[in-house]
Amino acid sequence: MGRSKVVKFLREMLTVLDYVHQKQAIHRDIKPANIIRRWDDGQLCLIDFGAVHDLGSESEEPTTVIGTPGYHAPEQAEGVATFGSDIYSLGMTAIQFLTGQYPLHLPKNESQEVIWRELTQISDRLVAILERMTRVDCVERYECANDVLLDLEAFPLDFGDENRCSNPADSRLTSKLMVVTMLLGLGLGSTATIVNQVESYKTTVEVSFDDALR
Repeated sequence: MGRSKVVKFLREMLTVLDYVHQKQAIHRDIKPANIIRRWDDGQLCLIDFGAVHDLGSESEEPTTVIGTPGYHAPEQAEGVATFGSDIYSLGMTAIQFLTGQYPLHLPKNESQEVIWRELTQISDRLVAILERMTRVDCVERYECANDVLLDLEAFPLDFGDENRCSNPADSRLTSKLMVVTMLLGLGLGSTATIVNQVESYKTTVEVSFDDALR
């Protein structure tokens, strides 16, 4: 996948993620399999909120380890998840799209940071953004999705036929509405409700994210 598509992907998903975090929720399992493209308008959606961590209803004690190896942040292996953990997972997903390599297959340096830069040709600025998204030390990572979006504003994009929704404002609104639908059960603390909503929604989707961007 080229730089333009990855930047566009990040912008769309960070908009969704920013809204999820505003609702004090952490997804905890962002990966390609949990990102799909909606058939009717081509918008990307984050699905499978069954692993969501609601900051408003649980204590700050470490929780059960949740996430997918290679994509989840190092702190999640200790049962701790923050907004930055989701940013790490999204960054790893973007790196996979750029390199064609699963995160677990990428080598690491002595600091346990993944080594991937030589596998793709992108600007130093985009490399810096992705490296900050995927820092092993969560203190060195972006704290919120909106901060990443601000750094990505430096990349002009010609959306052309890459985006069926020509109005960026409409795109953001659509993303928020999709997340609202999936988070309706959060306030009730019902994981079953959320899972049922996601499964119902998934039946209306005819193409996955991977297929849509081939």
